[in-house]
Amino acid sequence: MIWINYPVLKYNPQLISKKGTSEHGIGLSSVKSTLKKYKSEISFSEDKYWFTVLIVIDKYEYIH
Repeated sequence: MIWINYPVLKYNPQLISKKGTSEHGIGLSSVKSTLKKYKSEISFSEDKYWFTVLIVIDKYEYIH
C-alpha cells in the first residue's frame, strides 16, 4: 500500500509514469504477461489516501 494525496486511477487509469508516449516501456505489460503465464492475477485499487497493488500467484502453477 502506498499513501497518496490524489486519486491515481481517476487521473491516470493506465498507470503511466512517463509523459512522452515514445518513452513508455513494458513495465506493467511485462508483469501482467508473466502473471498470466502462471495463471496469476494483479489488481489495483484505491481508497481515499491509499493506493494498493494486489498480486495473487497460483503456487501450483509456479512450482510446476
